Amino acid sequence: SAISLSWPASSGATSYSVYRSTTPGFTPAAGNRIATGVPSTSYNSAGLSASTTYYYRVTASSAGGESAASSQASATTLAGSAATAEFFDDFSYTGTGDSSFLSWWSLRTWSGGPGVDGAQWLSSNVSLITDPSSSGNKLMRLKATTNGAPAGSSQAEVMSTSKKFRLGTYAARVKFYDTPLSGARFFADKPIETFFTITDYVTGDSNYSEQDFEYMPNGGWGQGNNSTMWLTSWETTTDSTSNHVSGSHDGWHTLVIQITSSSISYYIDGALRATHASRFVPEAGQYLSFQVWFDELDGSQGSSRTYHQDADWVYFAKDAILSPAEVDAKIAALRSSSVARRNTVP
Repeated sequence: SAISLSWPASSGATSYSVYRSTTPGFTPAAGNRIATGVPSTSYNSAGLSASTTYYYRVTASSAGGESAASSQASATTLAGSAATAEFFDDFSYTGTGDSSFLSWWSLRTWSGGPGVDGAQWLSSNVSLITDPSSSGNKLMRLKATTNGAPAGSSQAEVMSTSKKFRLGTYAARVKFYDTPLSGARFFADKPIETFFTITDYVTGDSNYSEQDFEYMPNGGWGQGNNSTMWLTSWETTTDSTSNHVSGSHDGWHTLVIQITSSSISYYIDGALRATHASRFVPEAGQYLSFQVWFDELDGSQGSSRTYHQDADWVYFAKDAILSPAEVDAKIAALRSSSVARRNTVP
C-alpha cells in the first residue's frame, strides 16, 4: 500500500523532509524521518500496511536551516488483498536429492547463457546447509567457481518446476556476499548473485518476461568496481528497463516484487527502490529462480575462487499485493505454525 503526499511550496525552500508515524500528535525526529532532500512538493509513501492510519509532518530546508514542522496530516490505507493462494518454501530439505525438493525445484545442468561462454552449470553447485546462526534452520546455497578461464568455471541455477507465477507479490530472503567463500577476491571477476522470475527464454517471443534482482559485488555494467544492485524488468528478450542501487548489499536482505496489471514495484528491506510501467507486466506464467553466474572473468588470475549466495525462504501470493511488512508478518506466521512448505497456487 502507498499514500501520495503533496503540500504547498515554502518560500526559499531548497528541499523538504518527510516524517511519518502511526501515533497521532507525534514529534518529528530522526527515528521517524522517512525522506530527506525531497526536491519537490510531493512524495509517495510506499511499503505501508493495509488498513492502517499514518500521520505525516513535513519540514522545509533552506540556507537558513530546517523549518518548524507542518501541521499533521493523516490518511488510512486501503484494506489489503487477501492472500488466498500461496507458494512458500523455507528450504527445509535433507539435500538437493530429496524427492520433495526435486518435485518443486530443478537444478540446471544444460549449457548456454547467461554467463561466460564455455562455463558449466553444475547441480553440485547447489546445496542445503545448516544456518550458522540457527541450527534448526536450513539455507539453500548457490556457488560459482572459476580459475579465470571459461573452461575452468562453473555456475549455479535453481528454478521452480512450476511456471504459474504472474500477478501478485513475490518475496525472498537472500544473503549476498561481497567476498568469496574461498579464494581471493579479484575485482575483474564480475559475479552476479540473483533472485528473479522468468518465462521460457525464446528470442522474439512477445510473451517473454523477467523481473530481476541482480547483485554485482565487484561492480560491472558501467559501474566500475563499485558494488551495485540492479532491478530490471523485461518485456521481451531485447526490451527492458532498469534501475540500480549503488553500494554494498553484503548480508541478509528481504526482496519483494509487487506486480499488478499496471505496474511492477521492487523493494529491498521495506524500501521502494524502483517502479516500472505497465508494458513490462508479464503476460504469462513465470518460473521462480535463483542464479549465481559470471558476466566477466579475470583471466590473469589462475587461482581458484568461489562466489556464493544463500536463500532462507521464498514466497508468492497470487493476485494479492502485500506490503513488505505484511510479507514479514506472513512468513513469521507460517514459521510459528511450523509450515515448511505450502503450495496452493493453481
